[in-house]
Amino acid sequence: MRVLVTGASGYLGSAFADACDKQGFDVIRAARNAPSTPGWVTMPSLDGGRLDTLPLDVDVVVHFAGIAHRHPPDAPDPATYRRVNGEAVGMLARACRGRAKTLVFVSSVAAVGAGHPGPITPATHPMPATPYGQAKLLGERLAAEALQGESMALRIVRLSAVFGARAPGAVTQLGHWIRQGRPVPSACVHARRSVIGVDDAVDAIRVTCLEAALNNRVIMPCAHETLDTLALAQRIAAVCGKRLRVMPCPRTALVAGETCLRKMGLGSSSVARGLSRLLESCEVVDDTLQRIAGWKPPCGLDEGVRRAFGTSLPDH
Repeated sequence: MRVLVTGASGYLGSAFADACDKQGFDVIRAARNAPSTPGWVTMPSLDGGRLDTLPLDVDVVVHFAGIAHRHPPDAPDPATYRRVNGEAVGMLARACRGRAKTLVFVSSVAAVGAGHPGPITPATHPMPATPYGQAKLLGERLAAEALQGESMALRIVRLSAVFGARAPGAVTQLGHWIRQGRPVPSACVHARRSVIGVDDAVDAIRVTCLEAALNNRVIMPCAHETLDTLALAQRIAAVCGKRLRVMPCPRTALVAGETCLRKMGLGSSSVARGLSRLLESCEVVDDTLQRIAGWKPPCGLDEGVRRAFGTSLPDH
């Protein structure tokens, strides 16, 4: 299988490309700052670039490239998210027509949004609350429109929060929080989060590339076990060899604390970001990949946590 991986220098894209190498796939890596070595190509700008210059005559294009989810004031403006994470996906899909056989778009559960009354499934009506999520949903829709009536297949993978030893995001932030001895607010017991370890995420995307029965479907792979944030913190603390400190603190106090930090000009600090993320619930239920492709996470939650946090984390 010949695979083009966009965003191959990013955290998840590089892990996926390496895994494909080990599986014996013929991998082409695309990145904005591609090294001048065999197997790499320069990725055109997603902000109005000519994506048809990519080597798209492949079996599968796996699209990771884009702007990562960032929180204010570090986030780009909504128009930039829209162009790079939304409109560019439609451009790529149009460029792929008549060339690639399949486009796998690595989207995010943020395209559906949080705050739904029950667990999120592929059938949940999307109500993205952030510019990042809105752009991801736009990318999904533009890709589907571009490939409607085409012989080329589209498969969409909405990932839950991905964690790993060097992964960006809320779960890694929680790991740093625990290693630094900071107390976790007791209100986190009310925030249920679906997560997925990087090795399981990579394997789920690999299986999605191979399984034709997933054509024109949305899948949402995650760990089979959903924990509240406090229970997740307890597992991280255990593999870190730390005693978890729990601070009695209702949700209203956390919201007030974050507001105060922002008014003090500390809104971009890791403390403020940690407070806001610890409040978020995002529970996913989807057995599509298991039911159709027989997929089982090769690591699972406990092994993923051990791999991610059982060794020292990089400075953050």
